[in-house]
Amino acid sequence: PPPCRVAFSPDEALLADVEAAAERWSAATGCAVDASDAGVPVRIVASIERPDGTQAPGVTSEDLDLIEVNVRCGPAQRASTVLHEMGHALGGRHVASHGVLSGEKGRVDVIDAAALESVCAQLDCGVLNPEEP
Repeated sequence: PPPCRVAFSPDEALLADVEAAAERWSAATGCAVDASDAGVPVRIVASIERPDGTQAPGVTSEDLDLIEVNVRCGPAQRASTVLHEMGHALGGRHVASHGVLSGEKGRVDVIDAAALESVCAQLDCGVLNPEEP
C-alpha cells in the first residue's frame, strides 16, 4: 500500500481539476492522493483579497485543511491554481524554482524536484518522481 494517503473533497465545479491534480501528485509522490467525500475541502469562493488589495487565484489555510479557489479564475488558471494549492495542502511551501510551488509569476505547472522535496519533507512519500518540463 502507498505510504501515505491524502483525500480532497472538491466543490462539483472543481472535481475534474482536483482529480487531474491528484493523479499527478500521486504519480510524483507515490502517495494515494484522491478526490473523495471525506477530505480537505476545495471550494470556489467569490473573492480572495491579498493585503495589497489585489485578487489572488487561490489560498490554502495555515492549518492545511482548506483550499479556496477564486471564482474569477478561468479554466486554465483554475487548473493551475488547484495543482499549486494542493501542493501546499500536502505540506509543501513555496520553493526557489520555476515549478508548481514557485511563489513567483511565470511558474510552470510541473511538479519538479524542488516541489517534491518540499512536499515529501512533510509526507512519507513512496517515491520522488518529478515531472519533465
